[in-house]
Amino acid sequence: MGKAVQLAARDIMRQLKQIVVKEYGVPEDTVTFAGGKIRLPEARLDYAEVMFKRFGMQGGTLVGEGQVKTSVKNEFGEKSTSAFWFLAAGAAEVEVDVDTGKFKLVKYAAAVDVGKALNPLGCRQQLAGAAITGIGQAMFEEIAYDNGQLINPNLVDYVLPSLGDMPAAIDPICVEVPDRNGPFGAKGIGESALIPVAPAIANAVFDAVGVRIRDLPIKAEKIFLALEELKDKA
Repeated sequence: MGKAVQLAARDIMRQLKQIVVKEYGVPEDTVTFAGGKIRLPEARLDYAEVMFKRFGMQGGTLVGEGQVKTSVKNEFGEKSTSAFWFLAAGAAEVEVDVDTGKFKLVKYAAAVDVGKALNPLGCRQQLAGAAITGIGQAMFEEIAYDNGQLINPNLVDYVLPSLGDMPAAIDPICVEVPDRNGPFGAKGIGESALIPVAPAIANAVFDAVGVRIRDLPIKAEKIFLALEELKDKA
């Protein structure tokens, strides 16, 4: 994405240069950009001035385009089903009440191969956001039907995680392994961080109380019933 943005910015610069050439009657090779100005041999132009000259008003829009196409062949020249593979791991710490099945997510950590982190803070925020989405999927979100009739079609009844449902700590870990196919070595990261969340929480519940919940969302009722079944078998 970073490379595509860069190419789009260059396209905007190309368009600006063409505007200056047409509106000011100067050779294209004399137009440069530096210090927040458009520079001509005998003048320095503000971007706002050039845009006003082009559109005849204070506002105007230029749209830049940039595309990056990744290779569909691996390092051996063979066709590959993906430009790059996504690797991620999740770890959850939970507390479970064995009498009621109620549980709390205490801490979650997500480690993802991000390729090259072009914006490390942005990467960590993306991983944390994906983890929050995964927590919703694992613990809260459910489309409920009664005899084929959807009974929670709005955000009052369709439960999403709130701030109070979040663990005390979400630890996003960027593992940097630059990829030759990615722009500047970067890779996609959001989906990778989301997928391990539910399995990690389910495994943590199993590790804590010995029952495995195999369908989502993981609810206190399901844990309670599984614990009761476990007692009956004992």
